[in-house]
Amino acid sequence: MKLAPLVALALLALGAGAGEDADAPAGAPEVRHFLITAGERVIGVAVEETGEGTWKGKRSLRCVTRETYRFAVPGRPAAAATTVERTQHLAPGTGEARSVEETEETAGRRVTYSAEIEPGAVVFRQRLAGGRVRTKRVELDKGAYAELDGRALAAKGLLRPGGELEAFVLAPRGMGLARQRARVMGRKVYEGKPSYLLRVEDANEPTAGWDLRCDEAGRTVELFAGAAGATGAIGAIGRRLVPKEKAVLPREPARLAARSLVFNQSLRRPDALERLTLEIRVAGDVAGRLLPAAPYQEVAFEPGVYRVTLRALRPDGTLPREALSEEARARYLAPALRVESDAPEIQKLAREIVAPEASRLAQVYRLARWVHRRIGKAPLLQSEGSALECLRARKGDCTEHAALFIALARAEGVPAREAYGLVAGEEGLALHAWAEAHVDGRWIPVDAALGRFGFPALYLLLGHGERRGAAEAALARLYGVPAVRVLATDP
Repeated sequence: MKLAPLVALALLALGAGAGEDADAPAGAPEVRHFLITAGERVIGVAVEETGEGTWKGKRSLRCVTRETYRFAVPGRPAAAATTVERTQHLAPGTGEARSVEETEETAGRRVTYSAEIEPGAVVFRQRLAGGRVRTKRVELDKGAYAELDGRALAAKGLLRPGGELEAFVLAPRGMGLARQRARVMGRKVYEGKPSYLLRVEDANEPTAGWDLRCDEAGRTVELFAGAAGATGAIGAIGRRLVPKEKAVLPREPARLAARSLVFNQSLRRPDALERLTLEIRVAGDVAGRLLPAAPYQEVAFEPGVYRVTLRALRPDGTLPREALSEEARARYLAPALRVESDAPEIQKLAREIVAPEASRLAQVYRLARWVHRRIGKAPLLQSEGSALECLRARKGDCTEHAALFIALARAEGVPAREAYGLVAGEEGLALHAWAEAHVDGRWIPVDAALGRFGFPALYLLLGHGERRGAAEAALARLYGVPAVRVLATDP
C-alpha cells in the first residue's frame, strides 16, 4: 500500500478550509498558509487561495489548495516531492459544489481526478498517465458539497454548539458520493480568539472521521485525521494555520519508517506463528473503535490501550463459516471501477488458469499463485491502478495484486473482496492490502503480493472494501503510535 497517497487521501478528505488573509486588499484572493505534520514531524506545506471565479459562465467561489510533501521512505527517493492540487468551484451563498478537481504529481507522474455536477447527476473522471480516461456517472437529485466544514455549516446557519449537517460529499478519487456528518462539538477561545470545535465523520462509519477547529466565519484553523473527538487530541496526520514565513518545508526530508508500527522486540520466525498478542497504545482514544473484532482477531480495549490477539488463518476447514446474503453475494461478484471482472481479457485469463481444476478451493489457489508469480512487485504510474491496468502492465503493488486476484475470482463466479490493514514482519507492522475469497461458506484469506494462501498470525485487519474509509482513518491515527508491545507468541 502506497504511503504518499495515504497522506494525500487523509488530508484531501479533511477539506481545504480556505479563509481570508487579513492584509489582502478588497477583491484580491484570500491566501492562507499551513504546515502539514505526521506526528511531530513536518512533512509538507499547503497554500490556499479563495476568490471569485466562473464555472460554465456562472459566478462561483473558487478555492485552490496546493500541497507539497517531502518525506523519505524506503524505496522512494528522498529528494522527490509529491504535489497535490485541488480546485473547487462552489455556489456562492450555499457553499454547494459545482466541480472539484484533484491532481497528484510525483517525479513527473501525474493523475487527475474530477467531479462535475450536471442536472440530476455527477460525472466523475480519472485521467491517468498516457491520456487514458475513466468516466462514471452517478445519479444525484440534490445538492452535494466539496467538503463538510465550518463554512458549509455557516452557510446553513448551523455554526453554533450543537449544530449538525448531514449531506453528500463528492469523492473524486473514489468516483462516488460519501455521506458525511459534521457536528459542532463546542465553542472555545484559542490564543485569544473565539473558535468552534467540529467533528466530521462518515455517516455510516463513525470511526472514519477527523476533528477541526474553525474561526467564527467557519474558516478552518487546524485539523487532524482520525482524532478521537473534539477533545484536543492530536491525530497522526494534521494541518495547522501558520504565518507565511513559517510555511517552509524542512531542509532535510522527514524520515518516515517503512513500518507504520514498530515492535518493542523482534519476532522470531514470524511465518510460523499460530498466535500473536500485541498491545497498542493510542493516546487520547477513549472510543475504542479503531480496530474491529473479527473471527481471527480478538480485540480487548480500555481507554487508550488495545490488546489484540491474532491467530493463523488456514484454508483447512477450521475457519468459521459465514453465510452470504443474496445482496452481499451479488456485490462481491459484480465488476467495479478497479475490479473489471467483466473485461474479456480478465475472463479469458481466469478460464485458462482454472481450467484443469474442478475444486473451487483449488481454483482460488491457482488464481492466487498465477498473480503472485506473473505480476512484478513494482508500483504503477497512477496512485492506485485497476486489475486490468495491473494485468496489462504486468506489475503493481499490494493493492493492484489484490484487485487483479479479486477480478479473476469474480470472473469465475467466486465472491471476493479487498481487505485493508497491517501485516507483521520481524520488526513491526506495515501498511498492506490483501484479498478474501468466499469458498464453501468460508472467507479464505489470499495475499497474492506476498504469495500466501492462508496466513500465519501476522495480519491485523482494519476494514474491508465497503469500510475503506474507516480503515484509512485508523491507519492515519495508528501511524503516530511510537511502538507496539509484543505480549505473547505461539510458538
